[in-house]
Amino acid sequence: MKKIIVISFLVFLTNIFAQSPVGKGTYSVSGGISYSTTSEENSSNNRTYFYLNPIGGYFFWDNIFTGISLSYVYSSYGDQSDDNYGFGPTFRYYFDANENLKPFGGVTYFHDFLGENSSTSNFTITGGVDLFITNYFAIEGAINYSIQNFNYSSGYYSSDQTSKTFNISIGANYFIH
Repeated sequence: MKKIIVISFLVFLTNIFAQSPVGKGTYSVSGGISYSTTSEENSSNNRTYFYLNPIGGYFFWDNIFTGISLSYVYSSYGDQSDDNYGFGPTFRYYFDANENLKPFGGVTYFHDFLGENSSTSNFTITGGVDLFITNYFAIEGAINYSIQNFNYSSGYYSSDQTSKTFNISIGANYFIH
């Protein structure tokens, strides 16, 4: 009886640790933080950003992540500053490099709400890597390129402005099997 319990326990442990952290049926909760400076078209001013970006999602297929991203952005432009909130879908594909290193590529679309008369649409292309510390926890580094379209309208004035942002982010990713 003792041998059966030991063998059953070893089989159980093997199944737990053998599952891919980016496999079908896995949930992921992650978050990133980043800082960037943007130069805008047709303007001599620079804009500075601080981003906080929690993400939650699910692997419907091996290596393919689908999720919802939330965003908080603090931005400053000259002597003005803003707080923005948004959300949008995110998609990633994870490549099988080895057990501890999972490079990925992805896209995200955000719609930020800036107030009653303004909004920002943001399309981001991401490349990065998750370094797995355990089977469930990874440190994530990413390089992001974003194209933002800012829209403002009021009864007397309207503006459309496009900016392009390059940033580097670091975050953590927790996988729930």
